[in-house]
Parts: sequence; C-alpha cells; structure tokens
Amino acid sequence: MSMGAFAPKRIAICDVSGVAADAVTVNALARLQLAAGRRGFRVRLRNVSAELRDLVSFMGLTDVLPADDFSPPVRSNPVQPSNPEV
Repeated sequence: MSMGAFAPKRIAICDVSGVAADAVTVNALARLQLAAGRRGFRVRLRNVSAELRDLVSFMGLTDVLPADDFSPPVRSNPVQPSNPEV
C-alpha cells in the first residue's frame, strides 16, 4: 500500500538572512515550497527577519512557509537603546 501524500517528507533548510521582506520574496518562497513538495521535500526557513516573518503571517502563509523554531528572528534594523544622558 502506497502512503502517497501521507509519506514523510524530507526537510530542506532555506537560509533567508539578508533577503528583502516584500511580496516578491514571499512569492518566490511559496513557489520554492510548491516545487520542493512535488519532489518530496518540505522547506523550512531559517534566520527569518522579523519583518519577513510578519509579512508571511500577514499574508496568511505561516503554514505554507514555516520558520525554523531553532533560530530566533533576525531584526534587519536593530533598535538602538536611547541615550538617557541626552
């Protein structure tokens, strides 16, 4: 009996550090996920910026483009503490 769609998928890690957080990137990643799924893989994103993570969530694609839970979100523009002496 074939397991078909229920067969376990292999994981492919995609490091997205330094990529733009825009619709073009999300579209490319979604297409990558689709192509990988056709070949028995599941893409997991690693080093996702907070902006990209927020955009993927806003677009309702968190189930399609899961982030690797082992890496904290990377902030592309870290917040600098204010200088209390000013």
